[in-house]
Amino acid sequence: MSLCCSYGFSFDVYARGISWICEELYLGSYCLQRTIVDGVNLFFLCAFYLFLIIAIIGKCSTRSSRKDCVLVVVSLCCALCSIGYFSVGLWNLMAKNDEFNHMSWTIAVVVSPLILYAFVNYANGNDRNLDEGLSIVGCQVVTKLVESLSQRQWFFDSRRTGMRMRSALMVAVYQKQLKLSSLGRSRHSTGEIVNYIAVDAYRMGEFPSWFHSSWSFVLQLFLAIGILLWVVGLGALRGLVPLLICGLLNVPFANMLQKCQTQFMIAQDEQLRSTSEILNSMKIIKLQSWEDKFKNLIEFLRENEFKWLAETQFAKAFGTLLYWMSPTIISSVVFLGCIIFGSAPLNASTIFTVLASLRSMGDPVRMIPEALSSLVQVKVSFDRLNAFLLDDELKNDELRRIPFQKSDKSVKIQSGNFSWDPEIMITTLRDVNLEIRCGQKVAVCGPVGAGKSSLLYAVLGEIPKISGTVNAFGSIAYVSQTSWIQGGTICDNILYGKPMDKTKYEKAIKACALEKDINNFNHGDLTEIGQRGLNMSGGQKQRIQLARAVYNNADIYLLEDPFSAVDAHIAAILFNVMNGCQITQSGSYEELLTAGTAFEQLLNAYRDAITGLGPLNNETKEESQKLDMVQSEKKKKRDY
Repeated sequence: MSLCCSYGFSFDVYARGISWICEELYLGSYCLQRTIVDGVNLFFLCAFYLFLIIAIIGKCSTRSSRKDCVLVVVSLCCALCSIGYFSVGLWNLMAKNDEFNHMSWTIAVVVSPLILYAFVNYANGNDRNLDEGLSIVGCQVVTKLVESLSQRQWFFDSRRTGMRMRSALMVAVYQKQLKLSSLGRSRHSTGEIVNYIAVDAYRMGEFPSWFHSSWSFVLQLFLAIGILLWVVGLGALRGLVPLLICGLLNVPFANMLQKCQTQFMIAQDEQLRSTSEILNSMKIIKLQSWEDKFKNLIEFLRENEFKWLAETQFAKAFGTLLYWMSPTIISSVVFLGCIIFGSAPLNASTIFTVLASLRSMGDPVRMIPEALSSLVQVKVSFDRLNAFLLDDELKNDELRRIPFQKSDKSVKIQSGNFSWDPEIMITTLRDVNLEIRCGQKVAVCGPVGAGKSSLLYAVLGEIPKISGTVNAFGSIAYVSQTSWIQGGTICDNILYGKPMDKTKYEKAIKACALEKDINNFNHGDLTEIGQRGLNMSGGQKQRIQLARAVYNNADIYLLEDPFSAVDAHIAAILFNVMNGCQITQSGSYEELLTAGTAFEQLLNAYRDAITGLGPLNNETKEESQKLDMVQSEKKKKRDY
């Protein structure tokens, strides 16, 4: 029995939410223990969250709203903890070693021109102290060693960090696509999801390297400018003018590059989506002789993709050409400024130091466009991944599962309204009221597009619910209209990860009429099924997935047209006749025949179709005679 607190709702819900949050915070302490300042106690953080929860729940007025408050706060704390874990982990990965190594490399590169300046002055001087010369040479050797080692170590750390980020994003995309709702799946095709893993995750993996390169190049550039001003004086100001022009050109260049990159990714997604659809429907295309039409479509999409790729590469080439020429132009302007202003003599030490400083500026000036281009690509990939990872997921409240022992019902839907696209509020199923008791067999009948499959999806919790309640009492086994077969043996497809129970396994095979088929195979039920069941007939694949459902030993079985030509003759079945996304009639077979209208029209159409095929079998004859008898009785009543 649940204990009720003063707020008027079940205390176990409250307690579970509190304990879950405390557990998350406890686990979070392990991630934060090396980053939080020593002496900070996470107890105060836990106490703050508990106080926040109690305060929010206390503001709720009704019992249901308090339950919703607990769920909302739990979700909020989950998001906060997840953000904290990700931020701390990312910062540790990117800043723990990369920052120090890259800073060491930047300082070593900038210091080299100063050591060269001192060495040239020492070589041109009259008073040469051996200790001073050895010290300068030693400093130069140490500087080059630090530059080389720190650069290699930074390269290794950044690549390792990028690989970890890439792997984490690939796992996140995979887990997200398993939880996408129907609305989310409509926004992201299979080709786009493949692009998220193959392209966007890779570019995000390159982010640590380019992130550190961007700030280190800027720092290196400013330090080199400071050295030029110290060596040359006012003569270096003229050289800053073309440098400033090159820097200002980055703004339109970045905007143009981002536009080209975004359009290129859109064109690539469209081309991959179309290629995937064509490959999946190749049999139909071959049968209809549509090869040329779809070939032209793929070529058109490929040309569009190449167009945006070419514009992107031309923009990169223009930026590379501009910034490769800038060091030569800047050095010429600096020397001209020295002559005009007379700020520094053009001796060997000045010339060598200026050239060395400009050489150290060459890499930043040359690589800044590349870094900018990569950061733009990362921004585009980040927006795409962000939109995908934040898309709508399957909600837990679509379907409420109740243990089988607690009720004599199997499925119960009350005032159900469902829609595949809840945002536009167009209902796929409306005003659905359905109650199925244990042991009952229910057939859902209706014309094409009436919503029969959608009703099964509503019971499964796959279609978004707008209003109403859906309760399923016990476990569910679902057999789809299109057979779903995995690569592997027949036995693996039937067991589907469950342990082998020989008796139950043989009963499932016998019940689904697979014994004869399995005996005809050379390897029996160990026969390998080809890709998508290519070596199996449609009936065999359907019976295999039906055997999988039977072996699952579920409480509720949902069969979506498992047989293509099954007789309608089952007297004990309860029918629900659907039309226009609503249940229009319900009752036993005889009751629906007597009521007439929709169900009678369906059976008349069925009888006419069977009659047109030729001689009828015994069961079909009996069914036809029964239908004629019911119709004659109805006619007599009308005449009377």
